Amino acid sequence: MSIFNRREGKIININFYFPSNSAQTVNNLIGILLSPSLWGSLLGALISAGVAIFIMQFNARRESKNKNIDRLEQFLIEAIYFRDNVMSLENCLEKYIFVTEEIKNRLVGIKRDDSEYGRGLSMAQKANEEYAIRCLNNIKSVDKNKFSFEYVQHYSIIVSVCSTLELYFLKIHPSHEALVKVEINKLKQELKKLNEIIETKEQDFLKLNK
Repeated sequence: MSIFNRREGKIININFYFPSNSAQTVNNLIGILLSPSLWGSLLGALISAGVAIFIMQFNARRESKNKNIDRLEQFLIEAIYFRDNVMSLENCLEKYIFVTEEIKNRLVGIKRDDSEYGRGLSMAQKANEEYAIRCLNNIKSVDKNKFSFEYVQHYSIIVSVCSTLELYFLKIHPSHEALVKVEINKLKQELKKLNEIIETKEQDFLKLNK
């Protein structure tokens, strides 16, 4: 089939653009669509894409899980260290109160006036003071950035208690031993809450490591 281009004065053959046999063209298209190689290629591409997506999602979940495990592990290491030092401080303070009251009772004559016993009490009191200060320093040295939000709240209360105790042991605070007893009770309350949080986080850590 040809047409005459008036502008250029040429005859253009348009058989190149429009096949002469439309039925043959349709048959060719159907043949291509029914070709096993075409569908095989498409199926292979779909399977490859599906596998790639699965691997990507699997790696993302594994990476997220590993991050949670690392975060929990860092939390537990720091939180348990903090909790243990608070427990040590509480025990030390109770011994300190007992020894201090023994010394006072001895001075007022309630207890026997034994010089050797008195020296032992004085040494015990000094040792407890030094150990309490050591625990206070350990408590202040923890990295609170590794704590969870709920744990930080109790951490802040304990740090406040420790600041008061530090002033007392450095002889800056004018209060007497009654102050220490009050602070011991606060530590006991907070320790109970710390243990509850740590126990929950330990269970989460074990579940993630299964």
